[in-house]
Amino acid sequence: MCVISVLPKGTEKHSKEVETFITSGYYSNTQGSGFMWKKNGIDRVGISKGYFNLDSLIKAYNKMEFSKDDEVVIHHRIGTSGAKNGVNTHPFYIHEDIN
Repeated sequence: MCVISVLPKGTEKHSKEVETFITSGYYSNTQGSGFMWKKNGIDRVGISKGYFNLDSLIKAYNKMEFSKDDEVVIHHRIGTSGAKNGVNTHPFYIHEDIN
């Protein structure tokens, strides 16, 4: 089963607790990680995925400088089908108009 951490609007995004969630999820589910976000006031969801290295994942996450008003979902995969590669890590865009 995959591990998903949801950080809704109004919650701290850069804390020791969040780093622990990311680290625990990464080591529990080792077949790829990613995260998605919606910045407050912007009507678009961003995705960053394909992480197979914890330091790279945490560095990319911290680079985003999320605020309490943003929304973030972090996903750690255990593959049940498909190749275990960056393309198949979550989250996925489900929309025809993606950049």
